[in-house]
Amino acid sequence: MLEIASCDRQSAVYLDEDAVYRVVHIGHEDSVSQVLKTVDAIDGIVTTEICNDKELLATLASDGQKLVLKHKKIKYISYPHEWCASMLKDAALFHLELSQKLIAQELFLKDAHPWNILFEKGTPVFVDFTSIVTRDSLFGEVYLDANRSHKMDSAEVRLAWIFKEIFERMYIPYFAQALCGYAFGQHSRVRTMIELTTLNASTSMISLRNCFPGWQGMRQLPLVIGKLFGLLRVRMQIKNVINRLIEKKDVTIFSAEINALVSNLKVEVGNTAYSNYYELKGENNAWDYSDSWNDKQKSVYSALNISEIRSVLDVACNTGWFAILAEKLGKHVVAFDIDEGCIETLYSRVKRDQLDILPLVLNFTEMTQDRHSIVDGKKVLINATQRLCSDSVIALGIIHHLILGVGLSFNEILDKLMPLCRKQLVVEFIDSDDEMIQSEPSFFPTYCNDRSIISGYNMQTLIDLIEAQGFDVSVLASHPVTRKILVCNRR
Repeated sequence: MLEIASCDRQSAVYLDEDAVYRVVHIGHEDSVSQVLKTVDAIDGIVTTEICNDKELLATLASDGQKLVLKHKKIKYISYPHEWCASMLKDAALFHLELSQKLIAQELFLKDAHPWNILFEKGTPVFVDFTSIVTRDSLFGEVYLDANRSHKMDSAEVRLAWIFKEIFERMYIPYFAQALCGYAFGQHSRVRTMIELTTLNASTSMISLRNCFPGWQGMRQLPLVIGKLFGLLRVRMQIKNVINRLIEKKDVTIFSAEINALVSNLKVEVGNTAYSNYYELKGENNAWDYSDSWNDKQKSVYSALNISEIRSVLDVACNTGWFAILAEKLGKHVVAFDIDEGCIETLYSRVKRDQLDILPLVLNFTEMTQDRHSIVDGKKVLINATQRLCSDSVIALGIIHHLILGVGLSFNEILDKLMPLCRKQLVVEFIDSDDEMIQSEPSFFPTYCNDRSIISGYNMQTLIDLIEAQGFDVSVLASHPVTRKILVCNRR
């Protein structure tokens, strides 16, 4: 059981295989119990109950600790820098809406950052239960300067200053300014900044300047000057809303006004060169099994359509045709791609149809690593391999890019793939005489610079390496005939 880093005075959090446990510290039992009784009717909060398992209580709770909460565990943990911009925007709006619902019940959020939110079936879920507090608990939060500087003011005034501080310290840098950077088109830059400034794992936070390119990247400044000033105007409008909060002392109106500003930000990447990949290949079929499917679709279907495979990771998923196929077969699915436009397309479908798929923006060669707290040294971020490990991993149309394009070896690729799969690996191998390789060699930089590497690029070498790692390999047809599907099952 893994204890997650936390600066929360109220509880400690432990991740188990099938649940999340929260041990409430002595002195906070009554306020946490009050929250638990109140939030049942509020949508969007992780399902939570009191843990009565005596064995677990004896393991987790020390002397005097009496209250342990058991939370539903969201199948796949994800982090804000792994979301497409639309997901961060939905999380930002969700946070504001949840705050309004809680205020109506005389409850409050004591912080305002995206690491308290996960996604399930395209819907944000608030998972940091003890960030929901009573008014008395909020007024007792020692990290808030407003609780000292406005201690003698009325509750209404004090609450307004607390909201102002929380939003300026967390919501603006981690939500609003990041979204402004996305709206300006700096998607890769902003995602990097979000990861580097992970809360409790960094001494810095995102500034508005971080979200825009330096002057060397602004050679076409006259073309974007209007957009730039538009976003700066949004930032000024947010500042004005915060000032009105202090004047009006109405936190509900404040949340609604911030919501309106965030809603109007256009953060999507839009279509990219790969967004219509399946249409161009004639593979954008319906997901009910059909004789009209090509061999690749039939082979992947047969590999996944077994009861032992309950979860699937789709590596380099594009817009997710095979991820959706796996979901239609009843699997829990996580799917990632480096192309954010493709992930936006998949997220839109997941959100609309409430599919059991988590779409992420990830680079297979640079997936998230562990990050630790600067406060207590415990894990803040868990590496992607541990979080995304699934029964089956499908890697279609990527191996040749990694070898001939990026310059990785079969062993380097397998070293990354094998820890991700518990039972099965489904790999597509594209032969060297495939039309794409032959007609577009410049698309594969490593191969273009050194044609000799093709001599070590063959399917049997890959099969031998996979079998040596304890797998039985079956070779199935793919499409076109220069491609094969390798279905590899652990012995």
